Amino acid sequence: MLEISMIDLVSVNGGAQAKAPPPNFLDQLHNSIESDYKSFVCKAAGWKGANQLANTMFKGKESQEDIANSAAAITDVCMKSKQLPADAPKLPF
Repeated sequence: MLEISMIDLVSVNGGAQAKAPPPNFLDQLHNSIESDYKSFVCKAAGWKGANQLANTMFKGKESQEDIANSAAAITDVCMKSKQLPADAPKLPF
């Protein structure tokens, strides 16, 4: 295995001279994808919980339309919430 000295490492891809991202770079990145991520998570939550909600409401006699309406209701509630569902993975930044 080839070893790289610290002196050589400094010159790799800018090394010590590389510019750091702006201080608010991660905040800007987070804000730019937050609404799309919330939409994705809420739609997934809607479809994940739709069968259970419809089954509870219609006592096992739910139709496919009832399940679709349940998914839409869960998605709508999620989108209006100020936070994501507890099981949703948090953005890494």
